[in-house]
Amino acid sequence: LEAGKHVICEKPVTLNSEELSEIMHTAKEHERVFMVHQNRRWDSDFQMVKDLYENRKIGEVFHIESRVQGANGIPGDWRHLKAHGGGMLLDWGVHLLDQLLYMIDSPLAKVAADLSYILGDEVDDGFISYLTFENGVTALVEVGTTNYIKLPRWYIKGTKGSAVIEDWDLKGKIVKQSGIELVAAPKPIKAGQGLTKTMAPPSEEAIIKEKFEKVATQMDPFYTNFAKVVRGESEPIVKNEEVLQLMKIIESIFEAAETGQVIDVREHSYSR
Repeated sequence: LEAGKHVICEKPVTLNSEELSEIMHTAKEHERVFMVHQNRRWDSDFQMVKDLYENRKIGEVFHIESRVQGANGIPGDWRHLKAHGGGMLLDWGVHLLDQLLYMIDSPLAKVAADLSYILGDEVDDGFISYLTFENGVTALVEVGTTNYIKLPRWYIKGTKGSAVIEDWDLKGKIVKQSGIELVAAPKPIKAGQGLTKTMAPPSEEAIIKEKFEKVATQMDPFYTNFAKVVRGESEPIVKNEEVLQLMKIIESIFEAAETGQVIDVREHSYSR
């Protein structure tokens, strides 16, 4: 930046928010473009969930679960080292959190977290974080490297239905209310040594099952957008202020895991 060059940086952009603030100041001072390659905003599975959320295809979404899981441990060498930004929160966590912050039209209010150190490294080999947004939407973000059986990539609950995407092959489905008012009550099912109507499947007339279809994104590809920003023809799709917010939230998640407390991120000095 000081040499007059425009810059693209991979994620995690820095190891902390203070370093990013310094970079943003330098970019502004030298009137250069600095952008972070948050490429998973373009992922097809995320675009499907974003479309579902924005168009209320299962009513008002109130809970989202976003996971990536594998059983190969932490890859590479530097990813095992704290000094070099290792660990899953700064690896996959950056992506999954960025997707949620980009999609949900409300400031984040609180975070809680638990980091896993099962493999014995100095950095986390996985984590679970629970997010609460001011509009009432909750989200569970989970990354694991010791999962021999994986849970779905996405599970979403809305006021009129639920949706799931199994993996990056985009196999998924939507099950929602049919809208028919007079339907047969669910029949009790045997659950272990007892009967339940509460957990019985709804009657066929009460629901509609749909394929979770792939959607076309209207966004320019990342590098096309970067070139347009350099030429002054477009606004950046990935804004530095958003990435700064993301880094501060990651710092709050580390704090939540270390202290075992729920952190109110609104008390930290960032704005949406």
